[in-house]
Amino acid sequence: MKKKILLIFIILFILGSIVTAYLNLVFLPTKIKSVVVSRLEEITRKKVTLGSLQLNIFKGLVLRDLVISDGKAPMLSLAECSGSFLIWPIFRKKIIIPSITFKSVRLFLERRPDSTFNLQDLFSHKAAPVAAERPKFGVFIYRINVVDANIRFQDDTLSPIFTKEMKNLDLTLYLSLPASTKFNFKSETPNISGSGEYKILDKELACQIKVRNFSPAQFQGYYRDSGVVISEGAMDMVIDVNLKDNLISAKISAQNKNLAISKDKFSLKLNSQVNADLKYSLETKHLDYSADTQISKLDLSAPGMTDISGRLKLDNSGLSSDNLKANLFGIPVEAKIRVSDFSAPLIQAELSSGDLQLDSALQVKDKLITISKCKGRYFNSQFTLSGTINMLGLSDLRADISGDLNIDLKDAKFFFKKFQKELEAARPEGIIQARLNLSGNIGNLKSCALRARFSSPAVSVYGLKATDFLLDYSQADGLADISPIHLSLYDGAIEASVKANLNTPDLPYIFFADIEGVKIEKLRLDTAAKDKDIAGNIALQAKLNGFSGDISRLTGSGQIKITEGKLWQLSLFKGLGALLFARDFDQIIFSEASCGFSVQDKYIFSDNVKLKSNITDLTGSAKIGFDSSIDASINVKILNELAPLSGTFKDVTTAIMGQAGRFGVIKISGTLKEPKYKFQPAVVDIIKGLKDIFFGNTDKN
Repeated sequence: MKKKILLIFIILFILGSIVTAYLNLVFLPTKIKSVVVSRLEEITRKKVTLGSLQLNIFKGLVLRDLVISDGKAPMLSLAECSGSFLIWPIFRKKIIIPSITFKSVRLFLERRPDSTFNLQDLFSHKAAPVAAERPKFGVFIYRINVVDANIRFQDDTLSPIFTKEMKNLDLTLYLSLPASTKFNFKSETPNISGSGEYKILDKELACQIKVRNFSPAQFQGYYRDSGVVISEGAMDMVIDVNLKDNLISAKISAQNKNLAISKDKFSLKLNSQVNADLKYSLETKHLDYSADTQISKLDLSAPGMTDISGRLKLDNSGLSSDNLKANLFGIPVEAKIRVSDFSAPLIQAELSSGDLQLDSALQVKDKLITISKCKGRYFNSQFTLSGTINMLGLSDLRADISGDLNIDLKDAKFFFKKFQKELEAARPEGIIQARLNLSGNIGNLKSCALRARFSSPAVSVYGLKATDFLLDYSQADGLADISPIHLSLYDGAIEASVKANLNTPDLPYIFFADIEGVKIEKLRLDTAAKDKDIAGNIALQAKLNGFSGDISRLTGSGQIKITEGKLWQLSLFKGLGALLFARDFDQIIFSEASCGFSVQDKYIFSDNVKLKSNITDLTGSAKIGFDSSIDASINVKILNELAPLSGTFKDVTTAIMGQAGRFGVIKISGTLKEPKYKFQPAVVDIIKGLKDIFFGNTDKN
């Protein structure tokens, strides 16, 4: 019996081999191959080539090197397609294929300039019908495998043409009991994988897609027209999708890594974790969404705003955050934000830190922002703002804003950190009240119209105290006018004004000042000279022209006058007095001290320095540098009617030499703090004076 069974198997094997050989050598390559090629060409209307068609006892029917092309380049090619089928169902007009495998598929997908796809051509034509009398067969495929597929996509609607390739794609699609279709796929480049199931009876699709290191920058062409640029960064995403009853539900978990996003002059860099739920109705086109975003680091191009972190919640009703942290102009702050009703959103924000408090409310409709409340405190300074901003563009923000400020000058070093050292040396103090109105494009502040008034009952700078401070600032068409500037200062007053052209990079300006009646004896009490016995009344008029940030180009002229001046204890005059007089010179009072001056090339010049007293007159010229250097030449005249005739030798000598008028010339060099003196006597005048004393004035005869 065993021999009979073995014999039957041998016979069947021999017959199978003969049939297989016949099919592979005669029937399939000569008849069926040409039928397959011609039939595919009829269906696709494209050029079709087929390398071979064979029957393999392990793989079933094997088709190799199939290429479908449009005459220019292959649209679809595959190295091998194999699938086995069951024989007995054929007699029941059914072709059942348990599994079919496609290896090394190469697909070229093109989006043409008219937005149609090249693959549409493969199925847009109806193939010629097969003979009507032939019975139709039902085809059932239970499993499809795609191994090592590459898809090259080209979009001709963009300029430059966009191309992207998906490499090493594997896909499995199979039927699962009782009634569903399952699938899974993965590709190496880009790194995408997924799996899912379609329940046939429930008509429900559920799948999960994972994306790793997705780079939005590679798809710049699709959002270039929006003005948005994503120059770097990547995203990891896990997306769970469900489709049933015309409702798409999706849960998205995304990790953003160093996304650099910019538009116009605005830019940000973002690291965050996003969890979102979406529900979209295909019938009503309505979208419900909610998202929870944990920002680990967000940097904005907005001036002074960096290191933003915290948790944001977003849904159809609005956006909120109860603990948003940021670094604002170097100050760590915490914020609470509420944004409600995105169709006409109301935004409420509270910022707090040890040094900053802000409470604001604004409403956005279309492109108009209405600021109904914006009040806060920065260190010891307070502010309140209200108005509107029309967002015509990121660089064109039309504003109409009014505000009140209560500024503590001690905070100036925090407002202007660039000049912190200078402000610390100046020690400004006082509370200034301000009222301002601003209108125009705040994206270009120089072009705005601005009116502001500043006032204070008392201020001080460098320890000098002033009262009744008043300053009016107006700006229009890029021209600034600060007038008046008023200060009451030590029984006197300062009136000044400034005009500047903001339209040029070097900001040219002109400055006027008028000082009257300032008493030196009161001013000295607030200076390092408070222990010196100095006094007098100061008057000064000056007109200066300059350019911001370039003191070397400062020019101008003016006049200074001091009456009833006791100045000999000042460093500059003390050495001068010691050179002229032996004692009591510090009690000499100048009835008048004056000079006209000019400013140029970082120097202050005067050729008419005059100091008049009841004993001596000093006249001459001086040159003082912005670095405190001094170069002066002073003519000395001793008044004989008041010169001492007794006392020390120096007193008598001074009196004698002064009889003729000019005593000599004193050269001053060094610096204002450490002056150096050199005396050059008027020899001719001195000899003539001595002759007149001892022999009489012979010129009278």
